[in-house]
Amino acid sequence: MENVVFAAQCGMGIRITLQFQERYNLQREMLGMGVVGARKTRTRDHLIRCYVPAYVMLPMYTDYMMSFRDNMKDFLESILIIDIEVGLGPAGELGYPSQSRNLGWKFPGIGEFQYYDKYLKAEWDLPNNAGEWNDTPESTKNFRLGGTYQAKKGNFFLTWYSNKLLTHGDEILDEANNVFLGYIVKLAAKAESEAMANKGLKFCLIVSLLFLIIVTIVIVTLFFTVFKPKDPNITVHPIGLEHFDFSLLPNITANVSLGMVITIENPNYGSFEFTNSIGYINFHDTVVGEVPIGAELVPAHGQINVNTWANFMVAKLISVPKFWSDVLSGTLNFTSTSSLPGIARMFKIFKLKATAYSSCNISLRIVPRNVDTKCISKIKL
Repeated sequence: MENVVFAAQCGMGIRITLQFQERYNLQREMLGMGVVGARKTRTRDHLIRCYVPAYVMLPMYTDYMMSFRDNMKDFLESILIIDIEVGLGPAGELGYPSQSRNLGWKFPGIGEFQYYDKYLKAEWDLPNNAGEWNDTPESTKNFRLGGTYQAKKGNFFLTWYSNKLLTHGDEILDEANNVFLGYIVKLAAKAESEAMANKGLKFCLIVSLLFLIIVTIVIVTLFFTVFKPKDPNITVHPIGLEHFDFSLLPNITANVSLGMVITIENPNYGSFEFTNSIGYINFHDTVVGEVPIGAELVPAHGQINVNTWANFMVAKLISVPKFWSDVLSGTLNFTSTSSLPGIARMFKIFKLKATAYSSCNISLRIVPRNVDTKCISKIKL
């Protein structure tokens, strides 16, 4: 009660648990699985079974909840108590009958079935090989691998037994709903029957399917709109032209290397990581140079500069019929092509194979020694 008063003074809500369960030093009514309930108590020399009608047990729980309601009426009406949990889980009423510490059960023993109805025992052939309080599943003929619980009789009994537990839980929670009717308080979820459970499962599956469809539609829509792959921007910048003497070209027979910087701009939401590749420089449809491109990672909405060089094959270049006429005109026109195969990643979740293609027109002016480049780039997934 002191805790309740303290919570009221601090403006906090309270969650109450009404736990119908065994206490270590108390004897309790046990869940009756047939027409009657049962109570066990151990004396020094022998075990006594006392039968309690099942219809007597529920009113006892109801009286307990009504007593709590009447004594806590002020706190319920002021909505200080916001949650009431009726404990029916493994440590509560539904677990207690088969795991009684007062009768010698210790963890992790399997416990015992509880069925004391004399009419039930007379008419049904009940399991007699399910072990005792502290046995393990493998030590019993019923529960071990391939045990009799899988047989028709065992399956029927387990189905009946578990349904009885669920029915008992339903009845207790029904009483709780009636006792606390009219108060703004949340009660523990009601244990469902098999039919209700199947109905709930179907409902959950339908909701999950609809959610999956909606998510798929949203992802596809975003992929073709906001996240639609955009072509990268690739530009080529030759460097060191100011120190190159073009008048020496006719006298050079070896290859000539010219420094280059390739700028790659990624406008997409995903990053792009490409592998080692080679670009080719053409002069009037003749390959006259190669450009090695090392592997790099281009971050999302990022830009990188790749330092490399163009390895010109001078002998092939000057052997092109139009070379001299272009030199006399003062401009050499080249085209470069490259393909960068790699992986596109989005949000570190989606990963797709992609290839970036680039084609550039390079105009090299001999007299001012400068270069104009225009590139067209595409990406394909």
